[in-house]
Amino acid sequence: HANIKETWLSSMENLEELNLRGCKNLDEKNLEDLKVIKINLGFTNIKGTWLSSMENLEELNLDGCYNLDEKNLKNLKVRKIDLLCTNIKGTWLSSMKNLEELYLYKCKNLDENNFKNLKVRKINLLSTNIKGTWLSSMENLEELNLEGCYNLDEKNLKDLKVRKIDLSSTNIKGTWLSSMKNLEELGLRCCEKLDENNLKDIKKTVNIII
Repeated sequence: HANIKETWLSSMENLEELNLRGCKNLDEKNLEDLKVIKINLGFTNIKGTWLSSMENLEELNLDGCYNLDEKNLKNLKVRKIDLLCTNIKGTWLSSMKNLEELYLYKCKNLDENNFKNLKVRKINLLSTNIKGTWLSSMENLEELNLEGCYNLDEKNLKDLKVRKIDLSSTNIKGTWLSSMKNLEELGLRCCEKLDENNLKDIKKTVNIII
């Protein structure tokens, strides 16, 4: 991984995309004046104190940023944020009014109270500890990945309007599946408790991956 000194970054006025993934020695004060639209800071040591100054930012990758202080994410205007394998609780989520895509794979410390009334279109919660009590409030949700969510309470999935959902490696039985009127694709690999009788009503209209 690069061991760069990024003092020159603020001079790049036309820069739109920046990939600093794995750059462990970043000095965050050199990122403050960036005007980028898309930035990848995955597996860096940043805390993110400067993030609120990035008014043009639309896509932000912070996966594996274990030192991230999540209060620095509040009021960001990004459309897409990737926080895989971080320690976040999600206290700032309700402040992100433009957020459409949210990736929280293996985020084990999530507080589900912070998810209510999110307006996201796509969310990845693979291998998290969620039960999903807030899912019914997500009216804009189209794609949902809950693979490996062993604590999931499947009654919270009833009446979801998603087009695509992955429930592989969960403990679901699927009693609610016929209520999902917009469903086009359904992942059910390694669902040992699944009752296949619950698939009868959707087999003709849904692409089921078992």
